[in-house]
Amino acid sequence: GDHTGASNTALGNLPPAAGQPGGYMLVVNAAFTTGEAYRDTIKNVCPNTYYEFSAWVRNICGVCGIDQNSSATYTPGVLPNLSYTINDVDYFTTGNIPHDNNWQKRGFIYKTGPTETQFRITIKNNAAGGGGNDWVLDDIKLATCYPNLVNSPKDTATSCSCYPLSLSDTVKSYFNNYNNFCWEKSLDGVNWLSTGVCGTKIPVLVNGLWQYVVDTTFTTVKADSGTFYRLKVGTTFPNLSNPSCSVGNSQKTFVKVFNTQCALLATKLLYFGGSIVSNT
Repeated sequence: GDHTGASNTALGNLPPAAGQPGGYMLVVNAAFTTGEAYRDTIKNVCPNTYYEFSAWVRNICGVCGIDQNSSATYTPGVLPNLSYTINDVDYFTTGNIPHDNNWQKRGFIYKTGPTETQFRITIKNNAAGGGGNDWVLDDIKLATCYPNLVNSPKDTATSCSCYPLSLSDTVKSYFNNYNNFCWEKSLDGVNWLSTGVCGTKIPVLVNGLWQYVVDTTFTTVKADSGTFYRLKVGTTFPNLSNPSCSVGNSQKTFVKVFNTQCALLATKLLYFGGSIVSNT
């Protein structure tokens, strides 16, 4: 759904604005007893990876009668209060959701286990029933932050045949567990294969991001000219071989190799000077 649309119904700004695509949302008139309102199994997640699970929620009952038969006026109703669980274990509670005509994003960070590839997520109604406790749920989302990888040199690296060539990549991440890496090589800049140069680095916190630098040096041959190199990272070594669980957004470096051994040029002295200091 789109919770930013125009306001023209009793639910406020639930419908999408003109020209915007429609969608679905979950409207809940909570029961007197607490219980589940939403359950799903999240599949194809990556092991040892941090995910943010979140949803937008809104209280849609500002003044609801607790007992309309015995009171001439409405009294404030029960405020929605939700719990998020993973594999039936409570991980997060929203607290009371006030009626303020606003959508509120409520969520938490979950780290999958070393081999975990799916988990169950449940949203439960914590508040006992009564008047009120009516709420709407939209834009349920699972998200993560991937690291940035910056190659050096950025565009083209040049070398002479049979001479060493050095490459470097700086890895910066919001999370501290993208510390497994492999250098990759490509003939066309699209299809990549591991060079076999892989390892693990321990990141350090720099200006709010976890960071480390990976260097590699190899002796070039003429056949290396026209190839590309990049770094790939993952939270585990097995993740490096899974395109869905590894990060290869490194700037690719184009390698240009001159077909010569680039012998050192002869040196011709143009000027020499000196002075005496302390009789030396």
